Amino acid sequence: VESSASYEYLPSPTISSTFPSSLPHPRTIQWEMIEIIGENFVDSSSLKCKLQNEIKLDSHDNIITELTADALYLSPNLIRCVIATEMDKLKQWGKKVDVSVTTNGLDWSKNHEIQLLAPHRVLSLYPKSGPQSGGSIIHVQGENFSSRSTLACRFGEDVVVGEYRSINGVLCNSPENWINTK
Repeated sequence: VESSASYEYLPSPTISSTFPSSLPHPRTIQWEMIEIIGENFVDSSSLKCKLQNEIKLDSHDNIITELTADALYLSPNLIRCVIATEMDKLKQWGKKVDVSVTTNGLDWSKNHEIQLLAPHRVLSLYPKSGPQSGGSIIHVQGENFSSRSTLACRFGEDVVVGEYRSINGVLCNSPENWINTK
């Protein structure tokens, strides 16, 4: 008896890194996707990624929360997962989350760990004013700043790169202000 069904052996997908390497809290910054770098990704309708974390209630009980999303195949070494609309499913911001990939919808890769960043909050600035020519070093004090994320300061419409100093501090150089100058 002949059959037209076939089975294909494929190497297991592996994850070597992600971009971003840590995920900012959705209240902090809007983002939509995570790129996963690895090996043995295949262009398949079953290609998916999963983010999962475990909440320990006590020494006997745990709750596992997970987010599964379709993945876009870019190459055997790169896929992109759209996850922004699902981020409320994950808990424990400030903790680590496991990322895994499937190419057949059933068998998942070994986990790759990334950090879920806690939301940061600005508490104060010093100095609170400076010259229109810019160049003032502004000390931003707050909570939950991370050296793993891109930090920026906004001065009206201008955005400048921030320099991480500690979990409670960031430095920014004020830009030149062209408003009110002639």
